Amino acid sequence: MIVTRSSSADFANLYLRNAVISNDGRFVYCSAVDQRAGRSMLFRIGGFENIDFTKRNDLISSDMDYTNGDRVLYIDTLKVNGSKWFNRAISSIAVDPREGHDRLVLTFEGYTEEYDNIAIVNNASQTNYSIQGLTINVDNNSYKNIPSYCAIVEDSTGNIYVGTAEGLFYKTTGWHADSRLANIPVTAMCQQTKSYPIRRNLTHTGITANNYAFARTKWPRAIYFGTYGRGIFMDMTYVTDLSNDIVEASDLVDIPTVASTGTCSLSLYPNPVTDVAHLTLSAETAGNAQLRVYDLNGRMVMNRNLGHVAEGEHSFSVSTDGMPKGMYLINVSVSGHTAAAKMIVR
Repeated sequence: MIVTRSSSADFANLYLRNAVISNDGRFVYCSAVDQRAGRSMLFRIGGFENIDFTKRNDLISSDMDYTNGDRVLYIDTLKVNGSKWFNRAISSIAVDPREGHDRLVLTFEGYTEEYDNIAIVNNASQTNYSIQGLTINVDNNSYKNIPSYCAIVEDSTGNIYVGTAEGLFYKTTGWHADSRLANIPVTAMCQQTKSYPIRRNLTHTGITANNYAFARTKWPRAIYFGTYGRGIFMDMTYVTDLSNDIVEASDLVDIPTVASTGTCSLSLYPNPVTDVAHLTLSAETAGNAQLRVYDLNGRMVMNRNLGHVAEGEHSFSVSTDGMPKGMYLINVSVSGHTAAAKMIVR
């Protein structure tokens, strides 16, 4: 399939400013800015579903090459009021992340009222798209003539957040100013939209079992705002899971007390630990014992030779002095056989 819609002349003297991917992965939306004229255009690249990704890499690259006459990708220039130009430079493009919503939010920089500093693109992937300029109005005050730098669409409600040179604004049924960031330029923002559950992974190096544990996502749906000169702020308005610290019982991975070899077992008390953990090792074979402690990033924080042990039970102590609070994995190996347990430090 060959589709040609925009010519290379459309992009002369322009530089690429932003690029985002649609929710379904079928389109890439890009902005190109003519900095000398203070104007910009919005275009979309489509046709990715027509690429045969089973072909060789060089043939796939040929299909995606815009200068190739047999390309399967195409570029559309999205027009506003019949013109391909916006009279302000596009500073950011935000995709509505909600399923079934085909919408973009554009922000524009520059101190001018020739065009709004925000715009909504509805039906962004369709031929019947529409672009609507928006003006921030709060308490009968217009903030149209200020630069806007960034925007997001909140994942659960569709509320729009916009960072400007004069602070943070958000749109529900109407526009509101966030008093916490009044007159503070907000230049970047993002929302933690993923909420991953706890994960565990058991691997083996030879006969040695390696256990790794990862806590679930902390503060899902929190929004983070980056400011000019004032640091980063977090908004927890949309966070519903507030009890997900790493030391919560529901976050812990149930690591087997006995390794897969079945010849050693390990237990400890108290757990959680505040200063010293007391370990009991049950060894069914005699040999040299090695104790290792790992944090959740897989870093070994302790490596101690316990010496030769006979068959039967043995007691050891582990000091947690200096260890940050959280969960750790304890691994004891005896003559190639291993046992593991989890330890919580508070």
